[in-house]
Amino acid sequence: MASDKPAAPRRKPAPAAGLWREGLSASLPVLLMAALAAATWWLVRNTPKVDDARPAAAKRHEVDYDMQHFRTRRYVAGGRLQTIVEGREMRRYADDGSIEIDDVRLHAMDDGGRRYNGEARLGAADADLRVVQLTGQAKVRREAMVHQDADDAPARRDDGPLQLNGEELWMDTQTQRMRSQRPVTLISDDGRMDAGTLDYDGAAGLTLLGRRVRGSYLPPGQGASGATR
Repeated sequence: MASDKPAAPRRKPAPAAGLWREGLSASLPVLLMAALAAATWWLVRNTPKVDDARPAAAKRHEVDYDMQHFRTRRYVAGGRLQTIVEGREMRRYADDGSIEIDDVRLHAMDDGGRRYNGEARLGAADADLRVVQLTGQAKVRREAMVHQDADDAPARRDDGPLQLNGEELWMDTQTQRMRSQRPVTLISDDGRMDAGTLDYDGAAGLTLLGRRVRGSYLPPGQGASGATR
């Protein structure tokens, strides 16, 4: 028996172009991920490597801390006090540990017990305070060396006091050696000497003077023991 309902219309097949667009839309995220992975791999391969072994940047010569009314002591083997350095203000530099001291004063003693006292407007020293440079109205006074041979013997003095004046004096507080390349004046009980350079070796008992050396005799009592020029 035949049906009176009309037959359903047949769907037309989708055009080939439509199928291509649908496939492209479905695969686009995959293609983008692949492209991103390829770009990341290229960047990693071509990025310069960081050398972890390269040296750290050198420290600059800058003050890392300062101190007011500075005072420090330096001892040698055996616990003997060798040097006292003090001043109004101290500045320490980070790169080499050196220090600067305003209105510096130093007190030193050599192995034989001889005392040295110095002062200047500015002092500069290495990290262990062994080498001190005095600049600006610098003065270093070597005290007289007194010996007592026996309890009942009178004290005798081997060397009288000696005072060195100048604008710049370099001093090794351990060896008691002093040098200067600028004019200096030496005053002792024997007289006064002016020179353009100085090389003083306290351990050897030698004093070398250079450039325009002049000397004069001072009467007893008018030398280093009484002069503070």
